[in-house]
Amino acid sequence: MIGHRDCARNRSSGMPEEQVDGARRDVASAEIMTLATEVASSVIGASVALQGSPMAAILGVASVPVIQRASARVLDRRAKHFGARLRRKGVSTEQVLTAIVEVPEAFDLFRSALTAAMATDDAAKRALLADVMASGVLSADEATKAYARRVVTSLSRIDSLEILVLGTLDQISSEVSASKVPGAVTRRDLMHAFTSARPEMMDAGLAVLRAEGLASAVDGSNSWRISDYGRRIITEIRSVNSDPDGLDGD
Repeated sequence: MIGHRDCARNRSSGMPEEQVDGARRDVASAEIMTLATEVASSVIGASVALQGSPMAAILGVASVPVIQRASARVLDRRAKHFGARLRRKGVSTEQVLTAIVEVPEAFDLFRSALTAAMATDDAAKRALLADVMASGVLSADEATKAYARRVVTSLSRIDSLEILVLGTLDQISSEVSASKVPGAVTRRDLMHAFTSARPEMMDAGLAVLRAEGLASAVDGSNSWRISDYGRRIITEIRSVNSDPDGLDGD
């Protein structure tokens, strides 16, 4: 265990207990942020703004430092929000660091969750990714770990449009629907709810939800039904949005 080795080493040096703990937390925080930065930088790509890259060819070589600074600010803001969410949930950086160093599957989950979090500007999605990642990384229960992996995968494949469609589908399904199929929502009902959205956008969102098992099409009725899994996901997202502190740091 990382913490145990550090404790033994520091006790032999005569360091006070509180200084030992503080030093260990500082080291863990520094290491986890270094790892987070490495993973986050791969989202945009360290070479995306380098001379000779497609980005530089399109925008000009002079744009390279501007792009690098802008991408660094975006990633830093999102990484800080992700870390703040973990701390708010009582998860320490040392806990996460120890888990991902000792268990390869935990590192894979951490990397997947952080990559998805760095790739979205949806704060609620990013906060939920932090919550789910922490539960999966720190749990000894295989079912919890499996669920965390499934949720992180689904969240990495949906974004603001799909979340909006999923929430609308859930809301309408709980109201009186024009559909003759219990629990189902007609495409017409959905279109009425999206007065400013184009039909092809809604259809694209529904297709992604279907692929992730969050919603399903009702055969022969041109209707859609939210799955239990989809309802659980949208409930969690709404819970984050209703938390006054849940979106801090963005």
